[in-house]
Amino acid sequence: VHAGAYADELIRQGIPAFTEKSGGFFEASEVLLALSLLRLIHNPLQEVPLLAALLSPVGGLIPDDLAEIRRLAPHEPFWLALRKKARETDALGQKCAAFTAFLQRMRILAAASPADRLIARLYEETGLLLREAARPHGERRVANLRLLQEYAARCEQNGQRGLSAFMRYIDRLAERDAALPSASLASGDTDAVQVMSIHRSKGLEFPFVFVAGLGGRFNDDSARGKVLLHPECGIGMIRRDPDTLVEHTTLPLQGVRQAIRCSGRTEELRVLYVALTRAKEKLILVASVPNPDKRLAELSAAVGDAPALPAHLVLDAAGMSDWILAAMLRHPSGGILRQAAGWQDPPPFAEAAQAWRVELAPPMPAEITEETCSPARPAADEALAQELAGRFAYTYPYQTLGEIPAKAAVSALSHTHAEAALAAVSRPAFLSRSGLTPAERGTAMHLFMQLARYADAAADLEGEIRRLTEEAFLSEAQADSLSRPRLRAFFKSPLYRRMAASLVCLREYPFTVTVPADRLDPVRAETLPPDARREPVVVQGIVDCLFEEDGKLVVVDYKTDQVSDAQELIDRYLPQLEWYAYALRQIREMDTAQCLLYSFALGEAIEVPLKK
Repeated sequence: VHAGAYADELIRQGIPAFTEKSGGFFEASEVLLALSLLRLIHNPLQEVPLLAALLSPVGGLIPDDLAEIRRLAPHEPFWLALRKKARETDALGQKCAAFTAFLQRMRILAAASPADRLIARLYEETGLLLREAARPHGERRVANLRLLQEYAARCEQNGQRGLSAFMRYIDRLAERDAALPSASLASGDTDAVQVMSIHRSKGLEFPFVFVAGLGGRFNDDSARGKVLLHPECGIGMIRRDPDTLVEHTTLPLQGVRQAIRCSGRTEELRVLYVALTRAKEKLILVASVPNPDKRLAELSAAVGDAPALPAHLVLDAAGMSDWILAAMLRHPSGGILRQAAGWQDPPPFAEAAQAWRVELAPPMPAEITEETCSPARPAADEALAQELAGRFAYTYPYQTLGEIPAKAAVSALSHTHAEAALAAVSRPAFLSRSGLTPAERGTAMHLFMQLARYADAAADLEGEIRRLTEEAFLSEAQADSLSRPRLRAFFKSPLYRRMAASLVCLREYPFTVTVPADRLDPVRAETLPPDARREPVVVQGIVDCLFEEDGKLVVVDYKTDQVSDAQELIDRYLPQLEWYAYALRQIREMDTAQCLLYSFALGEAIEVPLKK
């Protein structure tokens, strides 16, 4: 119950700490924010998630901003009012425009992306992981956000595809009031104080253990009823006089009550044993006892001089602190307790195998102030503060170089804009359970062009497809998806005759080259110091096909895109072909005569004009 309070206070004192929680996943603030953003992406007309997102660091607005937006459309959904404000050019309008643009990008991605990938992109766009990592309990917060992404991945694996299915799953859990467990941090990987219950510590060991809250009282509610049951002693109930309605405690009731209390004390002793055996080096027991002098005097009277604690003292103990204090009254290290109880410090009852350190802390003052809780703070050192401010204001001159990747693929450099424009063109997730998507059919065509024996395919296309299927290079679904007419058109084309006539024809040709940073990303490189603009960056890729002709190279890239004209393909893939020509010029030490795009949709080879 008090674990969170302990952890928070330790953190306030500068001591890293965390506590394991068995539930409360949906109550975590970071999870609530992520779910609000996902609900908003699913349906922006939901006003509660929209307001929560706008007031969060992602939206960056304050309540006064919301009031100003609401005035634009008092009787319409808040989303429409926000879009109206986004058309204005003032500072608030620019914030609204940035938020609506961000939401529109996420909605486009949600139309075709699995829920877990959408969440990963959401974390990347909003910087949610970095922001939560900087807050108290940051490691736990980040783990909860990762766990939310893992739950989304499990839904995808179970056939509940897309954001809509995941949000329905979350809503069903909320309706059933189901509590998902929070993320768990491995004890061995965390350099922090761990606050946990005694039950959860069973089987674990730690160098130092504090057992707090030992002054609490046992819960005897189960032995206070008028009708009590016990598995061995049976039933006991109170007797009521029918004439006077006076209730009398019966002997069976007393026996059952005593048996229940005895069973409860036995279990509490087991729990205390677990707590006392967790430490490997040092064990600290902490108990807050009201009126300690009076309580010690009562315990000392009950202890007596028998070699063992009397059974009635163990059974009648109000809490674990009574057991510990009674034992320490008999221990050689408990002299301070015996003095507080009024003993004349008689000789110990038994020799001690190990000395204990016992302290009696004075009670806290009635009025708790900052002075009584913490020592006076020294005056601020202005010179030191200015020096620290100057150091924190330092800007790393090569920071932009960190934004330029040390290794990049040609496809990633060339297709960034195309992927954003075509993100929602792919088949939705709920239609992808049977057959192949257009992207999968395109992959099958490329796989055939990579593995086929061109001469055999030109002579007998069906036979070559059958060979690749029998040798498990193509699946049955991939083989069925191949467009026979388009493949036959390729093998009858002038481009294929040129390839067949070449003495050197290479397919799926991999390459790796180094390029200066200013060529990879000229915009970012402008902000770098001159000596850093030539930093080498590794670029790799795979050319579909290249062949030599008249002492020069001809580069061919196969495309299955459904386009209406050749210029559309040129505009889309010109950067990719330029990178191919640049890399092959360095590796093969030959000039590139032509870069061709062969379009299966148009049935022709398209020459791409390269920069001289």
